[in-house]
Amino acid sequence: MTLTELPPLQVSDRFRPLGRQLLSLLESLDDEAWHAPTVCSSWTVRDLVAHLVDTGYRRLSTARDGMRPPPPATPIESYADLLSLLDTLNREWVDAARRLSPRIVLELIRDQEPRFCDWVETADLDGDWAFPVAWAGDERPEPWFDIARELTERWLHQQQIRLAVGAPALDDPWTSRPIFDTFAHALPHTYRAVDAAEGRRLELRIEGRELYAYRLLRGQGTWHLGLGETTPWASADARVVMPERFAWRLFTSRRVGREAAENEPAVRVEGDERLAAPLFDSIAVMA
Repeated sequence: MTLTELPPLQVSDRFRPLGRQLLSLLESLDDEAWHAPTVCSSWTVRDLVAHLVDTGYRRLSTARDGMRPPPPATPIESYADLLSLLDTLNREWVDAARRLSPRIVLELIRDQEPRFCDWVETADLDGDWAFPVAWAGDERPEPWFDIARELTERWLHQQQIRLAVGAPALDDPWTSRPIFDTFAHALPHTYRAVDAAEGRRLELRIEGRELYAYRLLRGQGTWHLGLGETTPWASADARVVMPERFAWRLFTSRRVGREAAENEPAVRVEGDERLAAPLFDSIAVMA
């Protein structure tokens, strides 16, 4: 049985419209909204925007300007070490940015957005500047995937800001489809330790303004990812169906998983529940 592989994603043209949506939203917020709590632990809306400023300027410094970041205080010998380093970097910046007013933070992100988009739109996709994407098991990074991962980061944090201030969620398929195509690359890595007979089949169907469907097929000792179709995979051993509003939270938070899925009426599992269960542990962010 064959699968239609996910093609390399070309998403450079999504950043500028996404950034305009963010700026439009931020410019409409009052002081109370800037200090609204978000789903990101103890971070407020202002903290999330400050984090975007940090990660954006960090990426411009390394990928655009060729700056070598300072070495970590201790060697990075494991995934946990990497997470600890990233958590420290993120926390240090956000803590310092709490000295700044929302107006200053807005001015910083307003300055950064066009610079970041200029870099993305002209980035050398044949270069060797890309970072590995650990949650996808990516040991040989491809620039197109690194940029797609960057899009998910900026899309996710805007979603979290919108959720915090009660603004409509982002749901335009032009951007949502490549977002979920990127998230789906976490599935083979999630299932890497799941032993199953060759030929076992799993299908994920995400229902939004359009349908986003993906298939996992067990090969010889590994799992293969492919695109799904509008017609369900009749021979699937397990099928998971979920709404877009739940899917993005599942892929981006370890606090959302099987228990949350059981309390979400729109999430359905059909067929082999044991085969479907690991899907709810999927994570497509560094967490």
